[in-house]
Formats: sequence, C-alpha cells, structure tokens
Amino acid sequence: MDINMSMEEKEEFLKRVEQNGCWIWKGNVNSQGYGRFSYGGKLELAHRASARIFKGIVLEGRKDGTLSRVCSNPLCVNPSHIEVAFKKDVVRKALWSQFVKENPEELTRFRRAKIENKNELNRAYNEWIEKAHKKRPD
Repeated sequence: MDINMSMEEKEEFLKRVEQNGCWIWKGNVNSQGYGRFSYGGKLELAHRASARIFKGIVLEGRKDGTLSRVCSNPLCVNPSHIEVAFKKDVVRKALWSQFVKENPEELTRFRRAKIENKNELNRAYNEWIEKAHKKRPD
C-alpha cells in the first residue's frame, strides 16, 4: 500500500474521528469492533490507516508484527497511542489484562505489600495461565 497520502485523505479520515485523548473512530466498524476506513477504493482498518497516514507505518508483508494500542481501546485511532508490536507481546498483554480482571485481589495484595520481587505475582499469573489452558476444549 502506498504510504503517500493526500491532504484530502487526511481530512477525510479526521472527519470520522472525535479527538479527546483517545481519538474515537466514529465511522464504519467491523464485527470485531474495529474501525474501518475506506478511501480511494481501498478498505483498511482505521488504526492501520492512522499509523500509515500520521506515522508512515506500513506492516504489509510482516508476519511477526502488528499494531497495538497503548490504551487498549479498539476504537482509538490516535497515532500517539498506536505502536508496532510483536504478535506474541500483544497476546501476552491481552492475557495479563484478563488475569487482572479475573484476579484483582492478587494485584491489590501485591501492591499493598509493595513486594519488590515480582516472583510471587508471576507465580500467581503462571498458575492462572495453566488453569486457563486446562479449561480450553481440545
């Protein structure tokens, strides 16, 4: 995909954005909850379009890389919230977020104790991962 964009494309993109910290995509959204941007007959995910338009980032042909949002909001297209990441790191971040949601007491206990050594929290996290794998149907 050509990373060169016209001012017209940039303006068209920004018409579909509500800017306030996260740039919330107000245009078309796919079934997974991600924004879609169509311009010049080309359809792409809105956060990828943002990375291309505002940062010049194109990931086509890279199987190990993806784009990740620092804010974890699937509708955010703020280029300062978008970063290139390895897919394995994105999965790890998603698993950690799920662990924290399901085990807030572990994180609270960890913070209260101000444990400098993260081994105890890592142990709880790894146990949670093992339980999650055992629950999955084969």
